[in-house]
Amino acid sequence: MKTFFVVIFFLPPFSTEAAAAFPADSDSSKRSPSPPVLYDASPHRGHTHLLRYEDNPKNEFLSTLNRTYGLDSLVRGSRDDAAMALRLLHWVHMRWQHDGLNEPTRRDALTILREARNGKNFRCVEYAIVNTACLNAVGLKARTIALYTQDVEVAPVAAAHVATEVFLEDFEKWAFVDPQWDVMPMMNGFPLNAVELHDAIIRQDPDLKLASLSRISKEDYTKWILPYLYYLDVGFDNSQTVAGTNLDAKGKTRLMLVPLGAKQPKIFQGISKIDNCVYTNSLIDFYEEPAEFPDK
Repeated sequence: MKTFFVVIFFLPPFSTEAAAAFPADSDSSKRSPSPPVLYDASPHRGHTHLLRYEDNPKNEFLSTLNRTYGLDSLVRGSRDDAAMALRLLHWVHMRWQHDGLNEPTRRDALTILREARNGKNFRCVEYAIVNTACLNAVGLKARTIALYTQDVEVAPVAAAHVATEVFLEDFEKWAFVDPQWDVMPMMNGFPLNAVELHDAIIRQDPDLKLASLSRISKEDYTKWILPYLYYLDVGFDNSQTVAGTNLDAKGKTRLMLVPLGAKQPKIFQGISKIDNCVYTNSLIDFYEEPAEFPDK
């Protein structure tokens, strides 16, 4: 078995209950780092876990989002997919100020943007929902990604963060983007996914850069994000409608990436059950390229 060496920090899965518990402006950097971790990087044949991504060019919800906010105009002239994603990232980041305690009346991009325009502020969860929808609206396949600390089961607060990953065809890889902070991590001109970001931070790689249209402190962000990069989870169904959809995988709706030898978390912050996840140690499972989904 091939393994992938990475150092990481803390974890649980994104759900309605977990999202409601996300604290405001928590300082994750005060936690102690964990030792290096391993993932299974061995190739396998076929699909162990099928993940669905938006593939309907006539999706009315996304068309309305695009038309209402002029997203095509916003990204027109971008030199590549990464530049498109960076423009949308900054646009979403500027829609409101972060408020870790406020929630929208409905958890979809159009509702969140409408309420933000009326003066409401929201959490990392809502930044990720809107950013993911906007990327899908301009034709980039994207997914919300929940990040959890290693002590997710017992930490009373600050055990999770939510961001976005987008598949960039130009680079043939997944890229992590954080709309709350307006950050796209890069190294040697290539965007990094969440696992690669963790590895670069742990190794203190001098080539790690934070692409951003805002003024961002690399030191501040990397210290803050690192503890959250231990457990990662994404939905099986990442297609976009107003109400959202759930693709059931053996009764579960999300796929959680767990380091080899790490505990599979079952509780979030000592209160909420984590019972909606399929667990995997496989980087191939988690970072497989989007593919055409077979008809049901």
